Amino acid sequence: MTVASNTSSSTSRFYEDLEPGLVIDLGSVTFSRQQVLEFVRLTGDVHPLYVDPAVARGAGLSDVLVPVTLVGSMTMGRLVATGILSESVVEVKGLNWQYRRSIVVGGELGVEMQVIHRELSADASRGEIGRRFILTSSDGQVVHEGLSDAVVLTRSSEAALQMEEAKPSFASAGWLADLVRRLGESKEFADATASFDGSVALHFGARSVGVRLYRGRIIDQGRAVVANATFSVGAPASTWLRFAARPRNEFISFAMGDAFEVRGSTYDYLRMTKALMLMTDEVRTLIR
Repeated sequence: MTVASNTSSSTSRFYEDLEPGLVIDLGSVTFSRQQVLEFVRLTGDVHPLYVDPAVARGAGLSDVLVPVTLVGSMTMGRLVATGILSESVVEVKGLNWQYRRSIVVGGELGVEMQVIHRELSADASRGEIGRRFILTSSDGQVVHEGLSDAVVLTRSSEAALQMEEAKPSFASAGWLADLVRRLGESKEFADATASFDGSVALHFGARSVGVRLYRGRIIDQGRAVVANATFSVGAPASTWLRFAARPRNEFISFAMGDAFEVRGSTYDYLRMTKALMLMTDEVRTLIR
């Protein structure tokens, strides 16, 4: 694998520098037949599609296939090579890798890391960040992506705590509490839910918030409300960040395009459209 240099990202970043929505260019990668052959021999996964060009072409590929596990491993290696988190990361919490298109040897792929959420620890000495790794082809198509949470150190516990108290990070516990508070203070939201007796949950990747409503008032919230919601709307954190970056609230088009997943009562979901627009307006405000 050939790795492009990227000296502009050589300074290690800490929790305070890794705000949700931040995208960092990790350079580019190119996989060779030799690299694939060495990898599959090491792992024992010697599938003909990985080692025999004739078999690969017979399957409709232009050359041998690059194993997904190799793509994920080398992407992590690309991150390490940049030194971006070399002084701050203390733990990696798993890797969930998905591919949209097959990768064959030879083509150059761009690699980016997007921060999608973060949560400060109780003592503010460190925090957990959600990372999304994106590999794109020369025509701009996303071919692979992976999710991996990591624990990183703060540069200053006191400064990080003050920062989170002043402006909680997207999808953190403080941010979700702010969202509920803002909804509870909104007269428009109260009017839009005046005839509703039920609960609504919003899912931001692995993080969720739910509100129990009765005649325009929020009367309860918490995990039980989320689990028993009348209906819920959810999407990966990266989708919410993309949604918030649009110049106007495009909730309807996102939902109709299946960017948001809706579960529960379709009837209540449809009649609560105005309330959902107001809820997602608040989400956009807090993210932006």
